[in-house]
Amino acid sequence: MSMDFQPVLARLANGPINTDFGEFQMAVFHDGQLQAITLSLGDISGQENVLCRIHSECISSHVFFSRQCDCRKQMIYAQDIIRREGQGLIVFLEQEGRGHGAAAHVATLELKKKGYPQNVAYGMRGFAGDARRYDMAAKVIAYFQIKSVTLMSSNKLKKEALEKFGIAVREMRGHSNVLMLEEGLKNLEGNIREGNAEPLWKSNPKRIFVVGDLNVDYNLTIPKQKLSVGGIIDKPSPVVGGTAFNAARAFKESGFESIIFGKVGNDHEGRQIISEIERSNIKALLAISEAAATGNCHLIFIENDIPRTIIQEGNNANDYDTDNLAMAIGLTDIGERDIVFVVGHPFVRFDREYAKKLIDIIAEKGAKIILDVIPHNMYEKVSLADFKYIVGDRAHVIIAEFSTLMRFLGRTNTSDKPSLHEIEEVVTQFSSQISSRILIIRYGEGNIEKQTVCRINPERSLLHIIEQELDTGYTRIPLVERRGFGDRLTAKFLSEHYQELNH
Repeated sequence: MSMDFQPVLARLANGPINTDFGEFQMAVFHDGQLQAITLSLGDISGQENVLCRIHSECISSHVFFSRQCDCRKQMIYAQDIIRREGQGLIVFLEQEGRGHGAAAHVATLELKKKGYPQNVAYGMRGFAGDARRYDMAAKVIAYFQIKSVTLMSSNKLKKEALEKFGIAVREMRGHSNVLMLEEGLKNLEGNIREGNAEPLWKSNPKRIFVVGDLNVDYNLTIPKQKLSVGGIIDKPSPVVGGTAFNAARAFKESGFESIIFGKVGNDHEGRQIISEIERSNIKALLAISEAAATGNCHLIFIENDIPRTIIQEGNNANDYDTDNLAMAIGLTDIGERDIVFVVGHPFVRFDREYAKKLIDIIAEKGAKIILDVIPHNMYEKVSLADFKYIVGDRAHVIIAEFSTLMRFLGRTNTSDKPSLHEIEEVVTQFSSQISSRILIIRYGEGNIEKQTVCRINPERSLLHIIEQELDTGYTRIPLVERRGFGDRLTAKFLSEHYQELNH
């Protein structure tokens, strides 16, 4: 057995290992006291900006598949992305139980199950919150003469250890773009809250957190001549949709860092949604429901430009769990510089106390709330008093159809093409109850052909028109391209007015 030596570091052995993610090179290093194991792929010696994961031992996760920790998923993600990018290094350190050993780890399990963060649990058992060291990892990386790395971690201590050894950390890439909200992430949330870890996906200053439905749309076509007798002539074409996905994709295309919050069922449609979000490289924090199916939405298109009909399934796995929402906001550290786009589905699915709690969780962080009044018949289940109680003056921008606002005000004489005077009247009356800085009103064909944008002054009266009867272009595009059109319109407005929204 050949041995390669460096001062205080020896590579004891190396060889190929075949994993679920392809063939890597495996090596064992020792510095006289500590041992480290590496997996590498591609030519990493002497390279710049090498994709790197520093990973501490966790027997409960790797061997016994514990759900209280996300270590195993982090290792899976690291191997998967290194395989996809064709080059990278994983350094595995033998420091179980945050450097205290397996017995300390097991001794804290009961406390962690009760919800205590890892560092608190270790402190309650008489240990330091975190005794891990990363000098050995730095020595191993230096052995390969790697000058700089992209570190797959949000742990600031790892970054500091590498930089102390002269290894530049060009970027910190925390996790996959889709994370499952589960118990294992509580430890990361605690570390972020205490300043020991970087929040997820905070490198882009233009972030928008999207709270809305995720579902699968089935596009069906009925020929005009068969309307009287029915008859669908094409096979259903399932497409990932829902306001959350459509909006997040539109915001991403407009230069925002989109982050979806939601829940899907543990079924084929749920897996399809997760796969499409991953493929689209949109960030998401999702939960899985074992009790409810992923929502479906059938969009029936009539040939010869007759408007579409929407038939939506009654059940939907996305229950807007407020504990998950609080965790997701904690993991991303959503705050004053961020935008939260909220769709009004929770207002009609739950009682007003639950809906208010959802808005409370977001508003407490100081984020700018953009509220899209969907479903458009919300007024049938939610009164204006309910709306005021839930939202108050905490929405920065409210988006609504003119007919919906009229109905909220108890008026049924709606117009497809309201005059400016009618719009001013409705804005003044609605704003006297529900305050926002900007009110976006849509009307005309499909309730979106025209758009008027009003800025509201602190006295809750119309200040001035930002956009008046803007022709959105909705009537000039094919029916099949109209899915998500409102979200694209919203994304365009937010992009153009982003600086104004942040002052």
